[in-house]
Amino acid sequence: MKKSFFSLKYLLWIQLVFLGLNSYGQQLDRECVNGNTGAQAIIADKTTLFNQLSSQLLSDVQALIQQQSITNAGSVLSFENLESVVTVANQLDEYDKQYDNTYAEYCEAIVQSLWSSSVCNSGFSLENYREEVFEYLEEEKFTLVDDYASTVFAQELSFQSALLKINTDEEDWLISVGENFDNNNPAFNQLINNELYWPVLSEDWNIELRNPEPELNNVTGYSLFRSYINNNWHGRLVSGPNNYEVNQGYDLLSILQFIFDNWDSIENILAWLTENVTYDCNPTTSSHVSNDWRGVPTYMSPDKERKIYYHVRQKGVFGDLKATKTKIEGKVKLYKKKGNRFKKDRNNLVGIGYCTLQWNPCDDQPWPVNDNPHIYGGSHGHKKTKFKHMHPYAFTIERSNDFLTYYLYYNQQFTGEVIYALGGNISCT
Repeated sequence: MKKSFFSLKYLLWIQLVFLGLNSYGQQLDRECVNGNTGAQAIIADKTTLFNQLSSQLLSDVQALIQQQSITNAGSVLSFENLESVVTVANQLDEYDKQYDNTYAEYCEAIVQSLWSSSVCNSGFSLENYREEVFEYLEEEKFTLVDDYASTVFAQELSFQSALLKINTDEEDWLISVGENFDNNNPAFNQLINNELYWPVLSEDWNIELRNPEPELNNVTGYSLFRSYINNNWHGRLVSGPNNYEVNQGYDLLSILQFIFDNWDSIENILAWLTENVTYDCNPTTSSHVSNDWRGVPTYMSPDKERKIYYHVRQKGVFGDLKATKTKIEGKVKLYKKKGNRFKKDRNNLVGIGYCTLQWNPCDDQPWPVNDNPHIYGGSHGHKKTKFKHMHPYAFTIERSNDFLTYYLYYNQQFTGEVIYALGGNISCT
């Protein structure tokens, strides 16, 4: 009798497990959704709007090319000046974000409409249903292009950009690593890690300026800058356009490569060139954290395994060979598991933020001046996001309580994953 009781208990446990697997791991009946006229009308409405957006963005990109007089000078793009390059790069970035955000918003709207109409959702949790509908929409209903505006920009100019090459390399990497991520993601290990400029740069990081700003021409003769580049910049130096090369193989392109890796706005670039390139203060403490990944906890993503790949860095931006400005940056991309590999997650938000307490040696005082940690709540975006904060003085780790700590987020919620970049293992949470 006792044996029968335990057998019955075991069978009940097996049934509960089976029901649980059905509830949280079942697959969407796509034929059911395809046969539902109401569902197809809802989906068709959003796909039509999305196709209209794609057409509008293509027209916007074509107009941008004309307005900025961009031409393909063989294997590199030719721009009038640096201001034009920065303007185009930022505009393409805005268009790409608009495309990605609109897609995610339309998908979420479809999910909510289908769920509220009880379309083929028997036995599903809302989270599991959302995951399944997202996959269905991506694979069967929407025609998607990675970095859409930047891609059509390259196509219109018959140009192979650094972005297109890196996107191809990243996809090859995802296929090759399968379920076992490593720290060699090509979207993070580049000469210029600031992907803002990838759409306008060639595969070998080259570009042409027809009429560079006077500030750029002036700095090409700056000997200490040249010495720094020659000793610390490990990229291939290529002769700049219009023979802007100066002695010892130093050229305009090497300056541009340095600028592209550090600044996103023309105002900050010109301010650095005119005001700060000769300023001297103190070196900045640099962080040396390898690009890597962390998992999204299962309680946040119970129906699909997800990983966040990250890059974090504190780095000095030099004056007279000293790091008199400090750049604190972070960059993340979100991936989800599909079958026996991972792919980009287009529907959910990924985020990265930081907090820090350091010493400002230029003014010989703590930063922040109130000696309380500076907290940045984070940058959040669909599929990927980044931030770059430039501080006008050096930061150093001088005291036992100085630190720099990063935080990873999924759908704007802290994942519990912390990256200790500098100083002690100190948290602001």
